[in-house]
Amino acid sequence: MKKRFLMVPIVLLLVFQAAFAYTFPILVKVNDTYIKAEGIFVEDGVYYAPARQLADGLRVITEWEAASKSAHFIKFGQRLIVADDCVKMYRDNKYVGVALPIKPIVRNGRIFLPIDYFAKFFGATISYDERLHTFSIVDTAINFNDQARLIAAEDADDVLWLARIISLEARGNSLYKHLAVAGVVMNRVKSEHFPDTVYNVIKAKGQFPPAYYENFDNIDPNGLAVTAAIHAFKGENVVDDCLYFNLKPFKWKPKEDFYKEIEGDYFYR
Repeated sequence: MKKRFLMVPIVLLLVFQAAFAYTFPILVKVNDTYIKAEGIFVEDGVYYAPARQLADGLRVITEWEAASKSAHFIKFGQRLIVADDCVKMYRDNKYVGVALPIKPIVRNGRIFLPIDYFAKFFGATISYDERLHTFSIVDTAINFNDQARLIAAEDADDVLWLARIISLEARGNSLYKHLAVAGVVMNRVKSEHFPDTVYNVIKAKGQFPPAYYENFDNIDPNGLAVTAAIHAFKGENVVDDCLYFNLKPFKWKPKEDFYKEIEGDYFYR
């Protein structure tokens, strides 16, 4: 009996670790607009993002000099020149040296540079929210073009409605749980058995009770919900093809449709 008793916490720990082994993609937003920054990775504690996408988001001009095989990133007299394994710096068009601690990394033909260093060099302020897995960059001089945006302007309303239902259905839970709820909504949008828009899915009769709360249409979703909505809208999915979740196991669903329990809710295909 003692051995069985000791195994219980070990099993629970393994289940908990498995549920949260998911690697959350990093998001980057500039002045509260999410920008394209794909393939962000960490090396030696430094977060790297594609230099070209950072440049587009921060309205930095990118030029390629074929003769020297170097990439030039230019904004208001500030210039970074990336060649081989070093980064040269120019301020007010005057050479100020080589940024020895900052080495570019090339992967699949793309140049990656540290997010923090790139933003600060071009005059922006930056912070990282570990809970939301999001970098926030502030530069009030930036005007966005649609090419730099992660979410197109016409999709903004869908993201907002999705974030609203997530914020209520997953309130108080982890980002993983927020992503799980988002996954069910987006799976329904794609399913032929449900409406084909986010709004109509969450407003469908008898499906998501919080959608009928008096102030639902005007609530300001929390940061976790917005982060999850952005990820889900771009295709991130942690619940496979699940279409349902509930506080209690469904009596009407066959056992083989059960996916898993996530932080108190039961998810089903």
